[in-house]
Amino acid sequence: MEEFLKNFALLPRDIVAIPLMALTFAFFWRIFGSTVIARHLALLEAREKSTIGASKGAEENISRAEKLTAEYEKNLALERAAYSKCLEPKFLAARSEATRIIESAEAEAATLLESTRLAIAEDQKRLATMVESEAESLANSISERILA
Repeated sequence: MEEFLKNFALLPRDIVAIPLMALTFAFFWRIFGSTVIARHLALLEAREKSTIGASKGAEENISRAEKLTAEYEKNLALERAAYSKCLEPKFLAARSEATRIIESAEAEAATLLESTRLAIAEDQKRLATMVESEAESLANSISERILA
């Protein structure tokens, strides 16, 4: 046995010391593990649960938000279509009313234009007659002065 101990540079008293140190190490390891390491591991596990749990929760929230957005877009498209169908008769009525008003205004403008043209033509005839009679009167007056 001493030959065996010499191979490892150990003394005979080390045979007793090694198991005592191993027991002492195990005792301190158990106390250290239950007081410091266990609490530290519990904190690490709690942090891991909260981060991984939060990550999964965030993924679920993103998925739910995407579903809600898709549903919102679908409902919005349906409402726009319904609103468009609701407005279509009003739009057609407004368009026909606008067409009627334009046609009425065009007819009124045509009537007013024609009556104005007739009035101008009558004024031209009357003025031409007045100018002619005025010219005749002046011509008579000039010819009387020349003959007198």
